[in-house]
Amino acid sequence: MSDGKSGIATGAAPEKKDVASSAEQEIAAQSAWLLLPQHQGLRLFDDLARSEFFDFDRQQAQADHALSAMVRFAVEKVPFYRDYFVEHGLNADDVRHESDLKHLPVLDKDTVIAREQSLHAETLPENEKWTWTTYSSGTTGKRTRVRMTHRANMMFTILVLRQYRWFRFDLSGSLAQILAPRNFADPLDDHPPYDFQEDRDHWTYASTFFETGPSYLLSSAQPLEIRQAWLEQKQPGYLASDPATLEEHAFSRPSGPVASSLKGVLGTSSQMTPLMRHRIERSFQVPVNQNYGANEIGIIALRCGAGRYHVQQEHCLVEITDRHGEAVGPGQQGRILVTGLSNFAMPLFRYELGDLATVPVDPCPCGRTQKSFTDIEGRFRRWHNVPPDTHRKYRVITDALQSIAPEYLTAVRAYQLHLFIDRRLEFRIQSGRALPPQVRESILREWLSNYPDCADQLEIVRVEQFDIPPNGKLAEFTSDFPDEPFST
Repeated sequence: MSDGKSGIATGAAPEKKDVASSAEQEIAAQSAWLLLPQHQGLRLFDDLARSEFFDFDRQQAQADHALSAMVRFAVEKVPFYRDYFVEHGLNADDVRHESDLKHLPVLDKDTVIAREQSLHAETLPENEKWTWTTYSSGTTGKRTRVRMTHRANMMFTILVLRQYRWFRFDLSGSLAQILAPRNFADPLDDHPPYDFQEDRDHWTYASTFFETGPSYLLSSAQPLEIRQAWLEQKQPGYLASDPATLEEHAFSRPSGPVASSLKGVLGTSSQMTPLMRHRIERSFQVPVNQNYGANEIGIIALRCGAGRYHVQQEHCLVEITDRHGEAVGPGQQGRILVTGLSNFAMPLFRYELGDLATVPVDPCPCGRTQKSFTDIEGRFRRWHNVPPDTHRKYRVITDALQSIAPEYLTAVRAYQLHLFIDRRLEFRIQSGRALPPQVRESILREWLSNYPDCADQLEIVRVEQFDIPPNGKLAEFTSDFPDEPFST
C-alpha cells in the first residue's frame, strides 16, 4: 500500500497494543531489570512509576513546591532574577504556583546568550555542586551555554531509565546509537569525529543503576551504506537515532526490515513528523518511540503509546502559550515555554525553545496524569532525496559555524543550507549586518579540510531575512531535488 506521494511501500506495520497502563503494570515491567549490587533495595524507580498515576492535585502540589523553592533561590542568588523582581515590585511569594509564571519574562536564546553571566547562581544550595557546561544544539546558528549541577545531570539519567521502561526496552539486550558527531567530542571541539565508531560493554546512563548489555555507537555523518552494514553486523536489539537518519534508512529499505534484530527504536534530538513516523515504522517494522528535550534543560517530555507527550514534572514545567505569553486553551496551538526545576546553577524560567505544540482536550488514554501536549511542530530536515554524502556535508558546515567564537556571531539569527540540482551548496546566514570575515574563513577552512577538491561547490551568503512558512519554522536544509528517493 502507498500514499501515492510519499513512496511508502508495503511493509508489516508494528502490531498496535493497548496503550492503557497503571502503576502496577509499570513496576512489573521494570522488575525484569537487575539493579547493581550497590543499589539493591533502591525504591526510587518504583516510586517514580507510582507518581505517574497520582491524582492531578497531588501532581500539581509537588510541582508547585519545587517551583517555589527554585524561585526563592533565584531571587536570592541569581542576579538576573533578583534585579527583575526588584524592578517589577515582585517578591518570591508572587510566584509560588505554575499559574504565577506569567509574572516572569519569556527567555529566548538571544537573551540567555547576552545575559549568561547574570543568569549564573552566585552560590549553590548545600549538597549541590556544579558539574559541567552544556551547549544547545545551535539550531539558530548560535549555541546557548548553560551551567549544570550534579542533580540536573542525575535527573537526566533517571529520566532516560524512565523512558526505557515506558518503551519496554530490555536492558540486558544490546543498544545501537547513531548520533551526530558532536555527541562524541568536547562541545568546543572544532573538528568533531565524523567517522566515530565505538563498542562499549554497557549502556550509557542506564548502567549507573542497572546491569545492561553492550552498546554500539556510530556517527550519523557516516554514509548510509556504512551505517546499514554496521547495523547488520551488530544486530542490535534496540536503536536510537535522530528522525532524519532513521527516515533515510527507511527510504533505503521501504519494505524493510532495516535490521531484523530490532525490537524497538527511539527517535531523539529533533522532531518526528507523523509522515516520518509512518515511514519509519513501516520500514523498521517495530514500535518507534520518542522523547522531547533540549540540551539546556534535559528530557522534557516522553511520548506515551497514545501519542501524548507527558511532561516530566519532577524535572520541569511546560506552558503552551500565545505570542503574548498567555496560556492557550484545550485544542489550541501555542509556543512551548519550559521552566527547569533541577538546575540551581543556572535557573531558566519560561525558556522558549522555538517549537509549537497543542494542548489536549481530554485525559490521556494511557492513564498517566502528568500534564501533556500533542502535535509538536519544530525544525526538521530530510535527506532521502539527495545525493550521498549530503548529510555529512551539512554536518561539516554547521559544525564549523557552531565552533566559531560567539563574538563573531552576535548578529546571526538563523541559517539554512540549500542544495541546487547541479549539487552546488549555498549556505545562507541571516544576519543583521555584514558577516565578519572570520565566519566565512572558518567555514571554508573546515569545508576544504574535508573536501579539498570541492572549493567551488560551496558559497556562503548573507540574507537579511528568511521567508518563514506558516508554521513559524525555518527549514535548516532545503534542496531542488524532487521529493523522492535519490537515484544515480
